[in-house]
This record gives sequence, structure tokens and C-alpha cells, in this order.
Amino acid sequence: MEEQFRNWKVPKQIKISYKDPDTSERKKVILDGVALLKSISATIKAYDELNLKLTNREIYYQLVKENTIPNVIEVYKRMCVFLTDARYGGYLDWDAIEDRSRNAEMPAEWDSVKDLISSAVYSYRLPRWKNQEYYIEMYCEKEAGEGKLKPVADKYHIHFGANKGYSSASMMYQMGQRIKEQLQNHKKVVILYFGDHDPSGLDMIRDIKDRITEFVKNDVDLEEYYFEVMSIALNRKQIVQYNCPPNPAKITDPRAKWYIKEHGKVSWELDALAPDVLIRLAEKSILDYIDIDKYNAWIELEKEQKQALKEFGEELDEEDGL
Repeated sequence: MEEQFRNWKVPKQIKISYKDPDTSERKKVILDGVALLKSISATIKAYDELNLKLTNREIYYQLVKENTIPNVIEVYKRMCVFLTDARYGGYLDWDAIEDRSRNAEMPAEWDSVKDLISSAVYSYRLPRWKNQEYYIEMYCEKEAGEGKLKPVADKYHIHFGANKGYSSASMMYQMGQRIKEQLQNHKKVVILYFGDHDPSGLDMIRDIKDRITEFVKNDVDLEEYYFEVMSIALNRKQIVQYNCPPNPAKITDPRAKWYIKEHGKVSWELDALAPDVLIRLAEKSILDYIDIDKYNAWIELEKEQKQALKEFGEELDEEDGL
């Protein structure tokens, strides 16, 4: 048992009434609570071994793929309640499930100058993309993807942005200023985009390019420069390849007409991709645009300079007797 806060017991049966998305008929499913907890625990353990935390949505889609639960919105909502109860009841580790949209932050602090220098050594980065042909940024439609994608972006030292739905004007302006500067420095610019396969998710590829173009066109002739927004995920090929369950909710997006005509009345969420698959796709998308030898040369130079900074900190430590 994990840390327990409430006297909650795993229900033997979980009865859920739902509306069939195809026939609109009312149906009922009865889940075995013990078996459901066992499946959830196995899923969490498998990804914990990969050092990955899951969201409620990601756990849900993995269970749908395994045919443990039906793919309907009523089941998803009930499973979220079950996951919360199981954590309060001490059956699941609180640290195994994350919520990227509700994180508290505070400013950094250090116990001493020595600790500050140690932190500086860890954080020190040279401009690794300075002599690269391309300038890359990574953008995700949903905050939920940040936990998997941002570490990849950090690893390769590129800007990462996540948002709920369409980006704010402020975020687009800031991105536009960075891209304008890179284009003026004769870089080829690529935005790596990750989003849902639904009307809004696919339309955001156009929206990002149009809005960035608006911010740079007065200073840069885009006919002479390379600027693209590349959709990395989610696409139909990946949906088939990785057997992604469709979104249990019906399409309500006002942009749905063209989408339904082309793809039907079903959509898929980025969360349906297994986290390790999403990470692999992100890393490959960066490697497609990087000269890895030039990049590694900067890392080697960093190591030398970090060592010098570390030695400076040790000298300061000896002088102050810290």
C-alpha cells in the first residue's frame, strides 16, 4: 500500500451507463474494480520503468487499446474518479500520475554561493545551434504533452511551447520575433508541431504559419527564405500504425465540416500515442534537421568550460571556508 489518506476500498463492480456513439442507444458496462486496478497498476509500472509519468488521459487510452474498458466519454470520466479514489486510498502512487495544467512554481534558491556555482555548472549551455543550417522550435497544441516533449526539446536546446488550443497573440508575437531574427541571419526555420487529429488540431498548422508570417513579412521577404510548420504528430499513418483509439467525445468543433468530409465523424487525440512513441517521434524530428557532429562539438567545448567553472567554485569554497 502507498500512503493512505482516505478509507476507500476497491469496489467489486463499477457500473457505468453510457450512450453508444454509433447508435445513440443507452448501454451499460460492468467493470471488475480489482481487475481494473491491476491493469492500471501494470500500465503505470511499465512506464515508470521508462522513467515516464502518465496523465489520466494517457492511462485511459492504454486501457482502451488493451480492451480493458470501452472507449466512451462516460467511462473516461468514471475512470478519472477511480484514479483519484485509488490514490487517496493508498493503492496508487501519487507521483506516478501527472497533471501538466496545474503546477505550482517558485523562484530558485540556493543554500550558498557554492551551491549557486554548482547550479550554474549544471545549467551552462553554449549556443549549440549557432552554426547549424536550420533553426528549430517545437510546439504542442496541448499542455498534457509537455511532460514528454519538453525534455526532448531541452535535450537538444530548442524552444518549446505548449498551449490549450489556439495560441495567444502574445505567444505568437514572441515566436515571430525569434523567427524573424533567425531568418534575417539566413537560417532555415522549421516549427515542429504536435497536435490532435481533429478539426482544430489540423487547422493550427495553417494558423501558426499564417500568424507568424503576419509578424515577419514586413521585414523579411519569405519568398527568399525557408520557413515551414511541420506536422510531426498526430497523422492518419500513425493512427493506423500505433492502433490509436478515437476520441470518445463527439466532434463539436465549428470547423468540423471540412474535416468530416475528409476524415469522417471521428477524431483522435495526441494523448492516444503511447508516451515512449511520442518521445521517439519528437527526437527523430529534431535529428532530421541537425548536423549532429557540429552539435556535439559544442557539447565538448561546454564540458571543458564547465570544468573550469567547477574548479573556480572549488577555489572559492576553499578561500571562504564554506
